[in-house]
Amino acid sequence: MIRRITLSRKLCTAVVLSIAGAIISGCGVSKSQFNPERKFSAGQLIEDFDIAWKTYKKNHPSYNWYGPEDSVNAVFEKVRASITDSLTEAEFRLRLSYAVAAIRCGHTTVSSSKAYSKFFKNSKTPQFPLSVKVWGNDSMVVLQNISKDTSNIKKGTIVTTIDSIGTSVFIRQMKEYISTDGFSDGFKELQISAAFGARFKWMYGLKNSYNIGYINEKGKDTSSVLPVYFPAKKDSLIKKDTSRRNQLNTNLKRPSYGFLKTDTSQKIAVFELNNFSHPKVPSFIRKSFKTLYKQKISNLIIDLRMNGGGKVENSTLLTRYLINKPFRMADSVSAKNLVPAYPKYTQHGWVFKYFHWTFAKKQADGRFHMQSAERVMHKPKKRYHFKGQVYALTGGFTFSASTLFLSKIMEQPNVTIIGEETGGGARGNSAVFTPYVTLPNSKVRIRLPLFRIITDVDIPQNGKGILPDYHVTPGSESIRLGSDRKMQKAYELILKSEEKK
Repeated sequence: MIRRITLSRKLCTAVVLSIAGAIISGCGVSKSQFNPERKFSAGQLIEDFDIAWKTYKKNHPSYNWYGPEDSVNAVFEKVRASITDSLTEAEFRLRLSYAVAAIRCGHTTVSSSKAYSKFFKNSKTPQFPLSVKVWGNDSMVVLQNISKDTSNIKKGTIVTTIDSIGTSVFIRQMKEYISTDGFSDGFKELQISAAFGARFKWMYGLKNSYNIGYINEKGKDTSSVLPVYFPAKKDSLIKKDTSRRNQLNTNLKRPSYGFLKTDTSQKIAVFELNNFSHPKVPSFIRKSFKTLYKQKISNLIIDLRMNGGGKVENSTLLTRYLINKPFRMADSVSAKNLVPAYPKYTQHGWVFKYFHWTFAKKQADGRFHMQSAERVMHKPKKRYHFKGQVYALTGGFTFSASTLFLSKIMEQPNVTIIGEETGGGARGNSAVFTPYVTLPNSKVRIRLPLFRIITDVDIPQNGKGILPDYHVTPGSESIRLGSDRKMQKAYELILKSEEKK
């Protein structure tokens, strides 16, 4: 995600936000008090739904960016009309998520209440027996069989049906409830893959067992019945002595934000960067490019497949080490309305209500523009600037600030993009400030981005992410073997390039 952009009045803003953060506190609900099966009346849920809908209509900067406002309204109206009886929080979130997905914004999401999240954080509840990887319209491959069966359904197995229903049905239906930028499905597919079991349970409930159709090792369609998985209770688990294992792995653990690996013999480096938000990212970027310069690395693989974004200033810093001309962070950074529709339910709501003038000024187009971000020109770094070949690895989780970074360098002749379409929109997205709005009855939280970022007005407004030069997707064989097809493609291209020299 894209977080706060540095403002000219940053001192005032920082003070206000810190005060706001200090006085905001939640009343916790203990695990014993919370009942996930509690139902809210239709009247309560319609009130919550209307607050969410009116908030997005008033404040969302891109409510009608990917289609007519009437089309988005029609989806909300349909869902609102379906709330005719009492529902649990999970049931309400499911319907609200379907409506919110119509806005087509990856930063506009629906989250469970804090009490619900706390209750289920360590709960030992039944689970769907498989974890899977999905992509495209119907591809589903097993990552892990967590049931205690002796079937042939193992890592790399292609799943074709669940209880005689084609996998394409589940993939299509799950996608309808996930928010993403525009019309790119890559982010949705990775969200489904990351939590297929949880989404399956949320949308369809759980049975005692499932008939799984799959392709066996001989290439024939077959099936096996898998029981639902029941995790062991916490008090029955045998405590393992992990002190020695942790001691042995201390020096092997890589930082969560990324790492740099160099091969001086081949002049190749792999620079993995998983986010732009960690406080150590700026120093990590600077040290890495200093190392690349001193070791005379000529081929750089930048792995952004797990980079969901973060601070724009860090994205800009990385861009400066690679870009070959001055650039602006964005052509436009604007808001529709910075005064929240419901300040008392909005995180830092009173700050935006009374101090919105510190963030942006209203311009002739009727929108509030953050001109400090629009006007500043950034120059390429002179010291340790990288001039060799760049190979960027992308996927559905390449989002927000990482997509912003790619949009600035993707047309350079020394840059090659490998992988899948980015989850983040190529032309831009909505973010910068993304407060949560807590609905008063269900306590469900909705995320509200306040600014629309247009990275480059010359990029078509077609709802697509950044497309790779070489499209590389997963495969059942690569999953079974644990091989990295995208990284392999990068090395293949480097070797071919070196052979031509």
